[in-house]
Amino acid sequence: MDSTKPSEENFPTFANSLKKLLANGKFSDMKIKCGDTVHNVHRAIMCTQSSFFANALKEEHNFKESQTSTIELHDDPDIVQAAIDFMYHEDYFASIDHNYMYGIEKVNFHLQMYIFADKYGIGDLREKSTMVIELIFANDWMFNPEGFLHAVSTVWEYLPENDEVLRPTLVRIAAQTLRELWNRDAFEETVQNASGFGAAVLQKLVKLGAIDQKNRHGVHSYFCTKCWGNFLMKLNDDRSTFCPGCGHCIENVEWESERGS
Repeated sequence: MDSTKPSEENFPTFANSLKKLLANGKFSDMKIKCGDTVHNVHRAIMCTQSSFFANALKEEHNFKESQTSTIELHDDPDIVQAAIDFMYHEDYFASIDHNYMYGIEKVNFHLQMYIFADKYGIGDLREKSTMVIELIFANDWMFNPEGFLHAVSTVWEYLPENDEVLRPTLVRIAAQTLRELWNRDAFEETVQNASGFGAAVLQKLVKLGAIDQKNRHGVHSYFCTKCWGNFLMKLNDDRSTFCPGCGHCIENVEWESERGS
C-alpha cells in the first residue's frame, strides 16, 4: 500500500461522510419507523429538508415525537427508504431496481416519490421526481400515452389543486403531445374525471400559440353544475347541450353562465 497516498479515512469528503452516517447510524439523534424497519437518522439532515419533520420535533409543540425523537410513518416502506436516501445522497436511484421498471410501474414509482415529498414538505425531492417524470415523457420515441394519462389521473386525485410543480408540468406535456392523446378514449375519460385538467390544457395551448384565441370555433371550457366536471366542448346550435360527463341535458344559457376560457 502506498503510504504517501491520502486515505479516505483521513480526508473524508462530505458526500461520503453522509453515506456512512446513513449506513452506520453514527451520531444518530432521530429515528424514523416504518413497519418493522427503524431508520437511524439525523435531525440536522432530516429537519432542514422537511417542514413536517422539523415541526414534529419542535419541543414547544409538545408532540409525542419531540419527546421520543421517533417518527412513525405508515407509507410504502420502499418509498420511505428512497426518500431518506435522497435526503442524504441527493438521489434515490441507488435504493431501487430502476432498470427493471417499465411503463406505468416506472412512472408510478416517481409519482409516489412526488406525493411523499409533497406530503412531508421535502422541496428538493419534489423537484427531483418532477424532473425524472418529465424526462420519461420527453422522449418522443418512447412516449407512453397510457402511462401519461395514468400520471394525470393519479396527480389530480392525490395532489391539491394548488400544486404548483407537477400539475403545471403535466399540463404542458399534454399540450405538447396532444396529437398522440387526442383520439384515445382514455384521454376523453381523463378530461372528464380530472376536474380542471382539460381547461388548463386549453389555456396552455392558447399561451403556446397553438390555438388562436379569436378563432377557436366556439370551443370553450365549461363547468357542469350537476357533476362538477370541467369539459372542453362546443355547445350545440339547439337551446341545450348534453353534459359529456353525466349526460344531463342543460340549457346553453346555463352552460354560458359557467363558461371558463
